[in-house]
Amino acid sequence: MFQLFFTKEVLQTICTNTNLYAADKEGKKRSMGSKRRRWIEVSVKEIKFWLGIVIYMRVVSLPAGRDFWRHDGLFPTHDFTSHMTLMGFEDIKGSLHISPPHETSGDDDGRQLWHAKVEVLLQQV
Repeated sequence: MFQLFFTKEVLQTICTNTNLYAADKEGKKRSMGSKRRRWIEVSVKEIKFWLGIVIYMRVVSLPAGRDFWRHDGLFPTHDFTSHMTLMGFEDIKGSLHISPPHETSGDDDGRQLWHAKVEVLLQQV
């Protein structure tokens, strides 16, 4: 069912725009002297895996998202944590972009449309 809506093309669009946004954000941070970790381009496979984790996290409820990566015996162990680190998950979360980063959609009066940031996804779905 998921793949009927999130086709390879949709996932590729999300992947491309996420990488563009992260590179742009990284460039701005570096110009300000930040020592932020270097962005490693995300693949379609990683975006798909990340979306799977998000869905799983909504089905299995824990007090905080970080708790899925805790291995202290207080919480159950989740298999996906051995395939994606918390930092990797949060990096994608912080850079996820559906639309091209600098593209804006407005109406005839120049007002930002409420759905502008997901318009690319809406058109493909």
